Amino acid sequence: MIRKIVNGMKIFTGDKELENISDVGPGGQYISEEHTMEYMYSELYITRLFNKMGYPSWVREGKKDVARLAGEKIEERLESFEYQDITKEQESVLREYIGDLYDTI
Repeated sequence: MIRKIVNGMKIFTGDKELENISDVGPGGQYISEEHTMEYMYSELYITRLFNKMGYPSWVREGKKDVARLAGEKIEERLESFEYQDITKEQESVLREYIGDLYDTI
């Protein structure tokens, strides 16, 4: 989400976009327009922790709040972590860079 904010919002000003505005007109909606469908998945950020399900579905799925979902994601990542083998040269560079701290890892 931060990456999307930092990169800024795209403003579409081509002929296609202006024609779309003219076709929809005042009070119209753009959600079903071809242009919207074409760009919404690249421009829309969908978080993995928040959901938009209704209350009955949320209850049926276990009433998981954001803290619980985040905890589950953390556990999944920790369980799937695999240590990578490193060469002696890489170990030497690490020891030189972070010193004795490397021994505690």
